Amino acid sequence: MPELPDVEAVVQRIRPHVVGRKILEVEVLSPRTVRHPAPALFARLLSNKKVQAIRRRGKYIVFEIDDGRILVIHLRMTGDLVVESRGTRVDPHTRLTFLLEGGKELRFVDARRLGHAHLLHPEEINLLKGFSTLGPEPLASEFTLAAFRRRLRGRKGMLKSLLLRQDFIAGLGNIYADEVLFQAGLSPMRRVEELRPQEEKALFEAIRRCLREAVRNLLRRGEPGGELIPVREEDAPCPRCGTPLEMRRVSGRSSYYCPRCQPLPAR
Repeated sequence: MPELPDVEAVVQRIRPHVVGRKILEVEVLSPRTVRHPAPALFARLLSNKKVQAIRRRGKYIVFEIDDGRILVIHLRMTGDLVVESRGTRVDPHTRLTFLLEGGKELRFVDARRLGHAHLLHPEEINLLKGFSTLGPEPLASEFTLAAFRRRLRGRKGMLKSLLLRQDFIAGLGNIYADEVLFQAGLSPMRRVEELRPQEEKALFEAIRRCLREAVRNLLRRGEPGGELIPVREEDAPCPRCGTPLEMRRVSGRSSYYCPRCQPLPAR
């Protein structure tokens, strides 16, 4: 499942090619991808409209259209947005194409057809389940240590479970939650209500650092220094100390951690 860094990298990659350009024509190749309105109306309403801005909200990509509507796309598990020249080979998993002035096409490619698109007036945003309850953006300037500590107050339960809640922090998913906890030196099973002030600070800094590094590396994929986040496996050596990694299920998700670098406090 794409997480915040993956979606942010897509937004930054396509923004220069799309913002300020008019959508001349829309082709809906997979009607089930368009959730609102009906596919034919979706295509008609977007034709000859200009994209004024593109932004990310959590794991959603939001296009601001010049008639006041917003186009909201969720990539889900296998979705991607790519810009190609018109006439080039079309990936067989392409679900939507947006012909842009200037001869480029924005294509929504989605092998498993789990992604979806909505064209909405801003006041209709509640049609997207969970969008209106998204928590703060962890890379936003207003997401400060003080704001983070306020959000922690009164919370209970396992730390990994809390990090996965989109109403707590927007965009963080299973893989990056594990990496954040590793960088902060905290166990996924650590109790939120037992965090010490220095651990709260370490967690906050790890969230910001890990996500920034991930976005930068994704944009540099294939270049020297553009390595992606390592995939953790049970019994694989810890990249820091060499201790075999362990796996526990937390909130139904696999959580990989180093028992030495991320110990639970003695009781």
